[in-house]
Amino acid sequence: VELLVHLLSSQERAICELAVWALGNIAGDGFAMRDLVISHDVVPQLLHILATQSAPSLQRNTVWTLMNLLRHKPQVDLSVAEPTLSTLAHLCSSATDEDAMSYAVWALNYVSDGPNGQVQAVIRAGAVPHLVRLLGHHSPNVVIPALRTCGNIIASGDDVQTQTLIDEEVLLPLGAMLWSTEKSMLKEACWALSTICAGDHPEQIENMFARGFILRLSEIVLLEERADVRRDALVGLCNVLIGATATQLQAYHI
Repeated sequence: VELLVHLLSSQERAICELAVWALGNIAGDGFAMRDLVISHDVVPQLLHILATQSAPSLQRNTVWTLMNLLRHKPQVDLSVAEPTLSTLAHLCSSATDEDAMSYAVWALNYVSDGPNGQVQAVIRAGAVPHLVRLLGHHSPNVVIPALRTCGNIIASGDDVQTQTLIDEEVLLPLGAMLWSTEKSMLKEACWALSTICAGDHPEQIENMFARGFILRLSEIVLLEERADVRRDALVGLCNVLIGATATQLQAYHI
């Protein structure tokens, strides 16, 4: 590992790229190997490569290696992850390579899949507007990790953190996914919306009623063939019944 880290500073781009790729493979082999690579202070060097090199293949491999350094349980310490987050958030909008963009979003997903402090770090890095925008991306390879990252923020975050997604109009793309034929997107959207409806949030429930999302959840419960998707939609409806005001239930004939 030490030799590979040394090669990251090679002036020969091909050698540098091979070293990046090799380190990514090692880090991807579980948390012990990941931590071994991190212990050689590799993260700042990878961030330097992304800041100074524009070759698409090198960028793609470097983001992939960063992603592997943020994978696996137990999670890496936030002191390791946080310096990468602003770069990863920027790549969500600036990467010209679809794979590099996907890897960046998956990396944010891995960081956000943890305690409240992890979620806050992702929000602080400015990732939320990019994540919401990517929910409308043409490729499922980008949409699915963006959707899961938003789901992590909703599930693990507090009301203020969830509100950052609401303020970026996350309900619009999530609601549109209720008509998706892609099972994973439909299931994740049902789950995310049901979580937003949980608790005392009548204003969010009103938005969902007004946009027809509650009716669509009802249709999914009645018509969807896949039991796991029906279950998530049913949880959403239950949360609506618990969280809606009497006025809302009367107005929408529930």
